[in-house]
Amino acid sequence: MISLVRFSIRRPRLVLWLCAGLAIVGAALAPGIELRLDGRSLIPAGHPTMRASDAASERFGLRDVVVVALAADDGQRLGAASLGWLEDMGRRLGEIEGVERHTVASLATVPRLVVRDGVLDLKPLLARGDRTAPLDDALVERLWREVAVTGLDDGILAADDGRAAGLYALVEPEADRRRLAEAIRELVDRPPAGVRVHASGSALVQAALGEAAALDLLRLVPLVLLVVGAVLAIAFRHPLPPLVALSEVGVSLVATLGVMGALGQPVFVTTLALPVILVVIGVSDDVYALEHFAARRLRAADESAGDSALAAFEEIRGPLVTTAMTTVLGLSCLNFTELEPQRVFGTFGALSVVFSTFLTFTLVPAMLVLLAPRLPLRAAKGGAGETTETAADGRGRRFANRWAPLLRPRIARRTLAALAGVAALGLLGAAHLRIDDNWVRNLPASSRVVLDDRAINDLLAGTNTLDVELRSETERGLLSADAFAALGALEEEMLATPEVAAVDGPFSRIGRLIAGLEETDARVLRQRLLDGERQLETIEIEQALLLLDSLQRSPLPERLSADAQTGRATLFLRSADYSTVAATLEALDEAGEPAARAGVDLLPFGDGWVGFTTIRLLVVGQARSIGMALLCDLLLLALLFRSLRAAALAVAPVVFAVLTVLGTLGALGVAVGTASSMFAAIAFGIGVDYSIHLVAYIRQERAASPDGHQAVWRALAATGPAIATSAAAISAGFLVLAFSEVLPNQQLGLLISFSMLVCAVATLVFIPAASTLGGAMTENRRDS
Repeated sequence: MISLVRFSIRRPRLVLWLCAGLAIVGAALAPGIELRLDGRSLIPAGHPTMRASDAASERFGLRDVVVVALAADDGQRLGAASLGWLEDMGRRLGEIEGVERHTVASLATVPRLVVRDGVLDLKPLLARGDRTAPLDDALVERLWREVAVTGLDDGILAADDGRAAGLYALVEPEADRRRLAEAIRELVDRPPAGVRVHASGSALVQAALGEAAALDLLRLVPLVLLVVGAVLAIAFRHPLPPLVALSEVGVSLVATLGVMGALGQPVFVTTLALPVILVVIGVSDDVYALEHFAARRLRAADESAGDSALAAFEEIRGPLVTTAMTTVLGLSCLNFTELEPQRVFGTFGALSVVFSTFLTFTLVPAMLVLLAPRLPLRAAKGGAGETTETAADGRGRRFANRWAPLLRPRIARRTLAALAGVAALGLLGAAHLRIDDNWVRNLPASSRVVLDDRAINDLLAGTNTLDVELRSETERGLLSADAFAALGALEEEMLATPEVAAVDGPFSRIGRLIAGLEETDARVLRQRLLDGERQLETIEIEQALLLLDSLQRSPLPERLSADAQTGRATLFLRSADYSTVAATLEALDEAGEPAARAGVDLLPFGDGWVGFTTIRLLVVGQARSIGMALLCDLLLLALLFRSLRAAALAVAPVVFAVLTVLGTLGALGVAVGTASSMFAAIAFGIGVDYSIHLVAYIRQERAASPDGHQAVWRALAATGPAIATSAAAISAGFLVLAFSEVLPNQQLGLLISFSMLVCAVATLVFIPAASTLGGAMTENRRDS
């Protein structure tokens, strides 16, 4: 590394040209990065937990969905004008590019299955070409009666009080979500008078997330550069340090993005904050280099800028390389998770740190040589520090004097006891930590999609679903009398679950058809079947299916395979999150036992299962990555310091910080999501930097002087200002994420910022106190 510094000092212009070329190549390749917004992309393809689910999704043609709800402003039942608009809306929705036309479903498309005067009438009352009379109040009254008789008022196509109706459509996998969302908004923003229209569904949520992410990148990257630059300018009282540091992190960021683009690497909503985070992480090492360069210039005013830069880097090359290694290890440990966003973040975050470290030892000294004014740090005015051989600048002496009380044994003992108590409380609070996520809640609370999604969940059965594959390998499959009865019991059991608002499955559909043939209310027949008062023979079920096959293809996805060996039931959940899906799956497991006795096996799949599995993998993966980051940091520092006790001392502050943050979240009941959970690995990666510098200097000073008290004081004077500046810059930089349009990014920024502040304070409090009491720090002996 020092060879790189010497080369850069001798040929600074060449280094600048090479770095500019690297930035240009990176910028040219960066557009190759692919943005992925679907929930399934978070879990690697072929993952064991998803193989069966993926196969079921493929069999039943699962797609992203658009959900539109129509409701009367006055809360009354929808009338002729509203229902006529619903019919027209369905037709126009099917004409939008990217919508699978045959999947559009509403009261205007579903066959009626009503017997009138001995004739089975299949024509939807709202179908424009099939209606022989205008849609007047009498026809609307008849429609709502038939909706009630056939059981279609279960909250899927219509609310039970008639005040809302739903419209559904599936979206082609390759459809442009942004253009699709714009076209749908044009339709729903022009409803008839007295009607409210709401649109949501996974396709529109993805479009909104993509738009919010694009706005984030345009706003937050310039903002974080401005904020970090301002903090550095204030701390150093000169524009050179922010110019040097931001130039370095800018080149390393663009180079990293170029590699990602060249590889066609996908990025996700939960990793779109990567550019902002990489800018902040990259600044840390530059701060220490600039602080020591400034101090060196004060000590040797007549020394050339090149000699000052070389001397400064020789002083801190060990801690800089060590902190780079621990940061790379901390981020790389995210690869121990099984979620793609964390892996991408860990891999390319670590790569960016490698770029940044290389540029710290090349671009930074080159710029210092070319620009090289003296940094006007003011000298201290008297004080205890002037009687010792300490750092030359008064800023360091003043800083050390502020923390000097911690070097008194009595205060040190009380301080360590207080820190131990806080850590214990943090561990207790962490035990109550909730991990949760919801795609819609990733958006701003004021977002149109969020407001519409909330309205649809209030009006109908919900926009979230959990699908269940029903499988029977008996001779007649799901058509046998026992299997069909088991399907009915299963649906009824799930409807009794508080989290489930509606169920759409083979039992419901076949039951409605048979009720129509028998001129019976569908709910009455359903209850008789469930009570055992009426039992359908296999031949009756087969005849009903034959009739269904002869009808125009149902607009909703298939519910039963051709051989009747597999079927699909969809559970509608309102405002579903991890807890809701977990409770539903628990109820499904209980309901699956009697179904299994009838030869029917259950397999959850679809969006609800993807979300549940994502969080489950997140919990296991984060625990694994945090443990590996702690272990790797401890072993690496033990190797570099040649002392396990010194390594433990350096790691202790970041462990304290992570426990404090987790405990605070647990105590406040704040849930951690897919993105915000990464704060711990980031904290282990960069939070340990503070303690590495301080511990390294304490060991260095103790080797030079037997006075332990003065050794700690001098180490605080030499590294304290840099630690404070770095913590301020990093925390301020991460706070920029609080202005994100995407909630997980807001949470991640706040958590990392809080973690860095706690870690810096813990470093400046714990390490001096522990070193004062002795036993935690060993001398850097030649034979160690």
